[in-house]
Amino acid sequence: MKTKLFRGVAIVLAMIMCMAVGAFAAVNLQEIKAYLNYDLAIRYDGKLQTMYDANGNQVLPISYNGTTYLPIRAVGNMMGIDVDYDAENYQVLLGKTGRAIDFVETLTPYSSTGNYRHYREADNKPITLGTKTYSNYIYIHNDDQRGFYDLAGKYDTLTFSVYSEDNEVIKVYGDNDQLLANIEIKASALPQKYSVKVTGVQQLCIEQTSLPKMISYSVKLFDVTIE
Repeated sequence: MKTKLFRGVAIVLAMIMCMAVGAFAAVNLQEIKAYLNYDLAIRYDGKLQTMYDANGNQVLPISYNGTTYLPIRAVGNMMGIDVDYDAENYQVLLGKTGRAIDFVETLTPYSSTGNYRHYREADNKPITLGTKTYSNYIYIHNDDQRGFYDLAGKYDTLTFSVYSEDNEVIKVYGDNDQLLANIEIKASALPQKYSVKVTGVQQLCIEQTSLPKMISYSVKLFDVTIE
């Protein structure tokens, strides 16, 4: 059972995360002497595990006063538990937090067609519509272009605003090609906001489908979040 993970070892999930430590934290920190434990192997459901931080660097257990501490984000990833950090309230959040995350920055399609792309702030390709400039967005061009995502059943709601220079359609599919949303976009209208329920969805697909015409225009999804 998961609750009996690592029998015989007292496990305390240490908050070894990449986070800024503010003035409040400074007065509530106590310096200790601990040891990185290179000898301790971690198995989950019988399988040997290697733990990594958010940047893909390997992390190790820490031994302190007879107790073993494990990096909380690595354990969360291992067990399929969402881990987040609320900097404002100085809290580690486990499980479904109800907080929206940036879909474009956080998730990457495991499969996509050639004209389906994520543009992130680092790509430096901002788009201005009306009075608002967007740095993160999904760009889809041409009929039947799509991107597939592994959601692992972790999320409940996908939210985005959508824009196109012509009348187009965005479709969102869940598992087994279940149609979750069929959104008709009016040409050159300011981005309209939509929310799609994705509770329990393992595989998500976002697709552009053009209405019958000679030319297919691009569709852009802005302010894409998932929670």
